[in-house]
Order: sequence, then C-alpha cells, then structure tokens
Amino acid sequence: MLTTWEMRWFKQGKLPNQVKDWFEEKCPGDRLGSPEERTDLYLSAPGCDNLGIKLRQGNLEVKWRKAELGEKDFGEIAQGKAEEWVKLTCVDDSLESLLTAAVKEKKTWIAVEKQRSQRRYQNCNLEITQVHLQKEFWWTIAFETLTEILSLDDFITTVCDLLSSYPGEKLLAADSFGYAALIGGLGGGGQGGQGRQGRQGRQGRIV
Repeated sequence: MLTTWEMRWFKQGKLPNQVKDWFEEKCPGDRLGSPEERTDLYLSAPGCDNLGIKLRQGNLEVKWRKAELGEKDFGEIAQGKAEEWVKLTCVDDSLESLLTAAVKEKKTWIAVEKQRSQRRYQNCNLEITQVHLQKEFWWTIAFETLTEILSLDDFITTVCDLLSSYPGEKLLAADSFGYAALIGGLGGGGQGGQGRQGRQGRQGRIV
C-alpha cells in the first residue's frame, strides 16, 4: 500500500506545444525513462470522485482519496487542490483475461489511452499526459510524492518550484481533480463552469 500527496489538473484538448516544449527542455528535474503509451481500463462509477479502480498492464489498482487538503495558491500560474491518496495493487496474471472478457460482455469498463512523460525533482514526480477518452482529448499535469518521503509543506514548496517556469495558461482550481472525477463525470468546470456533468446534460451522453 502506498500513500501519496498529489495535485493534478486536467485541460480539454491536445497538449499545447509550449507546455510540451517546456516539459522537454526547460522543466527542472531528471527524465524518468522514455515517454510511455498505454491503455488503462477504468471501472465506470458515475458520481464518484474519491475512488478509482483500474486495470493497468495486467495489475488491478484501487486508489482511494484519504483526505482533501484544501486549495493551494501559486499566484498567476496556478491554483489547485492538494489531496492525500492511498493506492493498493493486486498482481495476478489471470486478471487481464478475466477483465477483458468483462469489458466485452458488460461494457462497464472505460478505456483511457495515455501518452505519459515523467520527470523527478527533489523527490517529487511530475507527469504530463495526453489522454484520449471516449472520443475526446484531454491533457493532464500532475505532481506526486510519497508521504513518507516529503512533508505536505515540502511537497507544496517543490510543486511551486516546478511551476515557477510553467508557460501555459493559468491552471485553475476548477480544473484540479483526479482521474476518478474525470471518469465519474465530476470533472471541474473550467472557464465555462461546465464540467463533464454539464456536457453530459447538454449533449445527452457521457464524454
């Protein structure tokens, strides 16, 4: 079991070139391997923003939000929500075949395609990911560390350092939420105040 401090933002659309270039060339920290492409399967849980269940590369992962730690202000660059999460992983070679059959029969699992890159700075991981989810593109920027390695204050200070040169449009508190909220349809409202629930009502479907 792992317990982490996390901050994450989602933006709809393709990853902006200026953000991509910043991450690749100007962002502090060391690259963690090569960019990764994969498809994760998330259990559909409408209305749930604090629990995520997914199949990732043959492992079943359960992620639960232990605490909401309030909004953090990074001036003109970002405002976002800090959270504490607990993750459990079940490793079993038979899981993938079982859940793949469940996907085909029940269609209760949602495929999320990801192109993810990571850096590590001062014991904190920074992630930039392009997401393709039910015919829509999103991109996400996230910061994560183990609670046993950094205190919450040190984590927030490190996030501030990493964001100090961020060149993109301001990251808003309304866009600060996790995958559980995105999958559950509770994702933030953004500038238009319309989150995924708003789009579902307007278009008659979950996007």
